[in-house]
Amino acid sequence: MRSLFVTFLLAASVLRAEEADLCVYEATPGGIAMAVRAAREGLSVVLVNHNAHLGGILSSGLGVWDTLWEGRRAPIYDEARQAVYDHYRTTYGEESPQYRNALPGKSGHTNGKFEARVAEMVLTRL
Repeated sequence: MRSLFVTFLLAASVLRAEEADLCVYEATPGGIAMAVRAAREGLSVVLVNHNAHLGGILSSGLGVWDTLWEGRRAPIYDEARQAVYDHYRTTYGEESPQYRNALPGKSGHTNGKFEARVAEMVLTRL
């Protein structure tokens, strides 16, 4: 019971009041897309996450875009996907297996593969 009380006190000490037009809970790909779109439309946004990692399943190790559709989908999704391609192209080069595996259709029936750390980096930069 004592450790629970200490944990509560520590959590309460870092809380602060924020005012915003929109509060998005969970920094999953969908939550991030909602927060980014709202901010780009001029709303003030607070994005709340239960841990220190943004990106949900993409930055937790899924490693592929969870769709078989290789075409354009939505502006923020396309932006994130392009940023992954750009990362591998600039880091490893266009002839590298890392870049080729990131491209849709190049690694079998996937929409491209990527490392969890790259997904988190890209989503954090949005």
